[in-house]
Amino acid sequence: LCLGLLSAQAQWMTQTVTMSKGWNAVYLQVSPGLACHSLFTGTPVKIIHQFNPALSAQYETSPAQPLERAPEWLTWRSGASNSLPPTLFSLQAGQGYLVSNDAPCSLVLTGRVENIRRTWRPDDWHLTGLDVEPGAGVTFEQFFGAAMDRIDKLQRVDSDGISRAIASSAAIEPGRAYWIKTKGHLDSDGPFALEGGIWLNA
Repeated sequence: LCLGLLSAQAQWMTQTVTMSKGWNAVYLQVSPGLACHSLFTGTPVKIIHQFNPALSAQYETSPAQPLERAPEWLTWRSGASNSLPPTLFSLQAGQGYLVSNDAPCSLVLTGRVENIRRTWRPDDWHLTGLDVEPGAGVTFEQFFGAAMDRIDKLQRVDSDGISRAIASSAAIEPGRAYWIKTKGHLDSDGPFALEGGIWLNA
């Protein structure tokens, strides 16, 4: 999974998301103006899941089979695999998504840049990415700093749909969503901010 960002006029930006065949955990930094069926019909994208913990406290480590109608997920499926009514209709900046593809693909998404500030729920899982400068090699330890002791677990989703533990010394990949479990209350959102397509130290 790769990310490309281009600055655009005012608060608009283009984000290129390059995905492999299978499952991809994607983090968006733009809010595309089109509905899911307009964005993904005719592409290799077959299923998109958005984690919505307000619907259920359940957590699944694999999105493949347990998520046919799991209550904690909002879901969009392409026409070929759409056996159930969709519950996910559009994508938003600052959200993590699990995306299943039939083949490798690159999608160019143009949308508004949002002022993203997360609300970290205590002692809970979050499917989210982190705003870091492409190519900077910032690790989770560097991103969270002293607040790293409030991070209980870190996981990445591999192409087989299984979430696997990663170390806090691993570099954060822009455009990739991770499973992050908090330990107690976490107030930090890292040292970086994205404004109008320009990376800043917050």
